[in-house]
Amino acid sequence: MDERTDREPTQENGGVAMRERVGRMGPTYYRSLETVLWTALWPTTESGFSGPDANRRCRAIAEVLRRLPLDWYEQLLQQAASDEDSFSWFIPHPLMRAGLWPFPVTVHPPEEAVLPRAPHARMLYLSPTLERAADAIVVAEVAHELAHIALAHHVARMNDYEAQEAEAWALVRTWGFVHEERRHRTLRAKQDKAERHGG
Repeated sequence: MDERTDREPTQENGGVAMRERVGRMGPTYYRSLETVLWTALWPTTESGFSGPDANRRCRAIAEVLRRLPLDWYEQLLQQAASDEDSFSWFIPHPLMRAGLWPFPVTVHPPEEAVLPRAPHARMLYLSPTLERAADAIVVAEVAHELAHIALAHHVARMNDYEAQEAEAWALVRTWGFVHEERRHRTLRAKQDKAERHGG
């Protein structure tokens, strides 16, 4: 199979960006790494993030942000910059065993809500254990957690957990992470089977 790169202009952030498709069946990139580096979606050093090439989780974040379709990318940008319903990344160093970490308040629920909640931090946590996972699995995890944010999911109660999970995975597939979602689903099925059989 020949590997080729097709480029076609697309509109992004008021300017012209390039949509790049690598290979016949490869992923579509809607924006460059340089484009995503300077946005509110990009993790800050305070979150534990240390650059796009620092580790597997960092590379997965870069991969997902470059591949998100424009409308969802714009929505997540707005949410990340919002004073009302934002989130912070927490990406601890693989060798970090313990510590105190200041988490800023990112969610300010409206006071007129029927069941008001206190302001709180909404964290997108990526475990150091992901450093031992395959790249496709880590990309799937990052896309899945961003899907929860895009869908305005908050802490799921047991009665809606399964529905929220299914909705987030469906959005991940819509975004074009079909291969990664399939790899993740296969791995989870193996893990569930091992747990049922005590292994």
